[in-house]
Amino acid sequence: MKIFKTILYLLLLFSIAGYTQGRISVESKVDKAKILVGDVIQYSVIITHDKEVTLLTSPLAVNLGMFEIQDYNVHDAVKTDSGWVREQIDYDISTFDTGEYQIPAVEYRYTVGDDTTSYALETEPIDIMVESLNPDQAGDIRDIKAPMQPPANYTMWYLIGGGVLLAVIAGYLIFYIIRKRRTGESILPKRQTPPRPAHVVALEELDELAQSDLLDKGEVKAHYSRLSDIIRIYIEGRYFIDAMEMTSEEIYDNLYQRKIAPDHLSDLRQILSLSDFVKFAKYVPTRTENETSINLAVNFVNNTKLIFSRQPEAASANEDEQREADPSEDESYTGESDIVEEREEKE
Repeated sequence: MKIFKTILYLLLLFSIAGYTQGRISVESKVDKAKILVGDVIQYSVIITHDKEVTLLTSPLAVNLGMFEIQDYNVHDAVKTDSGWVREQIDYDISTFDTGEYQIPAVEYRYTVGDDTTSYALETEPIDIMVESLNPDQAGDIRDIKAPMQPPANYTMWYLIGGGVLLAVIAGYLIFYIIRKRRTGESILPKRQTPPRPAHVVALEELDELAQSDLLDKGEVKAHYSRLSDIIRIYIEGRYFIDAMEMTSEEIYDNLYQRKIAPDHLSDLRQILSLSDFVKFAKYVPTRTENETSINLAVNFVNNTKLIFSRQPEAASANEDEQREADPSEDESYTGESDIVEEREEKE
């Protein structure tokens, strides 16, 4: 009867061990199996188990035989597609002895669920060949290292360098202040006036060009050169491209890619093409073409101008009173109405 109970107990232990090991697996590997003395090997242990398994072994609580652990890295647990948990530990190990060595099996203990019984699972041992740096030398005899020197104290040098730097900065500031006072300039930079909107400047210059007597004097090339420059400078300020250094076709292609309305692009093409003909082909336009070119330029600027307007509910009563007193304070004010009215009075 005692023999029968013993057999049943052993069978129960084997069945429990087989059941627990079916819920966990362990794998070990190295990045290279043949090294030189002092080389660092990465030895990795990969443990895959279900969520009921709890590992008890610490990453440092391993014995790797003749190999020293230089560093280690415990990766975050990753959940696999099957629902299991994958844990990986990488060890950076090395040895300074030559010969054939073996990374011994590493035992990892674990528990399953609420069961307090700990179980063990081992990795496979791995053979490593360690060769000498100089095959002509027998064994691992190495020269004695030179004595270590204590680190130098650079505190005094830092203080001297900091004092010299402060003296240079102070000298430059004194020189800067004296020079500004001699020239009568302000020591502190003055606040710069923000640039005017590109379309406001362009419309004013187009109005001045229309009122000029360049055409009456027969200076047709100068008139159209000025017209082309006004439009190109406006495009630079409006679309932030280097239009002054571009050909007319490059400007057109660039604005076409920005999906500008075809009607506006057509106006621009007529302006630039006519200007190029006059400047480079010595073409003499008619009076109608002269008037049309100015009108097309004004239309192009008005149709493509960028205006920031304030929402009605965002304006306060005080801001409304200031806007009535001085319309130029309004963010949406462009000054276009003054130009149009002045042009109509002159016509």
